[in-house]
Amino acid sequence: MFVGRPEPITGEITPAYALLDDADAANMQRQLPNTKFLYIMRDPVDRAWSSIRYHEKRSGSKLTSMSASDIEKHLSNDAIVGRSDFAGTIQRWRQALPQERFWLGFYDDIVKDPIRMLTGVYEFLGADVEAIGPDALKEIHQKVNDSAAKEMPVNIRRFLSQQYLPALERLAKDMHGWPEKWYQDALTAAG
Repeated sequence: MFVGRPEPITGEITPAYALLDDADAANMQRQLPNTKFLYIMRDPVDRAWSSIRYHEKRSGSKLTSMSASDIEKHLSNDAIVGRSDFAGTIQRWRQALPQERFWLGFYDDIVKDPIRMLTGVYEFLGADVEAIGPDALKEIHQKVNDSAAKEMPVNIRRFLSQQYLPALERLAKDMHGWPEKWYQDALTAAG
């Protein structure tokens, strides 16, 4: 429970937890021994482009209007690439946490079947699935922190696909389903 929050289950979200090193992940486990962690992955190619659009929305900058080489440079920075090192992040957190406190999910499942995804999260957290009320179901399709829709240029998709191809291949070997699709999409787009 967070200080000052009366709810029995509460939380926060940040992609920055993916950037924590082994020592920081272990330290969080020690300091928060009963906390459960949800890790939701998204196709890293789409996630990187989304980060540009989100930054553009928040800062008012025109990143999507930069030259292709400037966009590629921006998308190559360690913070953006590190947030998509799914295999490394999973390994790090699995070493720090008992299995029953670490849950893996996929953004694609939020889009495809949000009720099923929400039910899975409730079950993992030990919340009453029956408590998923009409308000939650009414709002389940509402987008939060939505950025302006701007199609990713083909050359940027190719660049990102090439950049993430080795990591996606590794992930697809370890996990089935969405990671395999992401890998095949990247393989096709990388040329």
